[in-house]
Amino acid sequence: MTSFGTTRRWRRRWAGSRRRRIVSAGRSERYTRVEIVGIAARSLEAKRALFKAIADNLESVGVPRNESRIFLIELPADCWGIKGGVLASEADIGFEIKV
Repeated sequence: MTSFGTTRRWRRRWAGSRRRRIVSAGRSERYTRVEIVGIAARSLEAKRALFKAIADNLESVGVPRNESRIFLIELPADCWGIKGGVLASEADIGFEIKV
């Protein structure tokens, strides 16, 4: 295990076949970080349901709830280029984004 930085808050861990993982100090090998990037369109209720479903699924495969972090990174539709460079906010995607 190799530490880097001056605060020692994060440690880089190598597991198995030279795969690298960055794990917060005080976390176990089961620590799992999930990052989701998408268009900003979800209600608070939808986000709560998404986070709960992910935590439930992680727990079912042995990741304790306190060993997971879930990040939802939402960008406005005018920050996404789709269909060959068209702004997602201006593109006809065939349905209304309303979650």
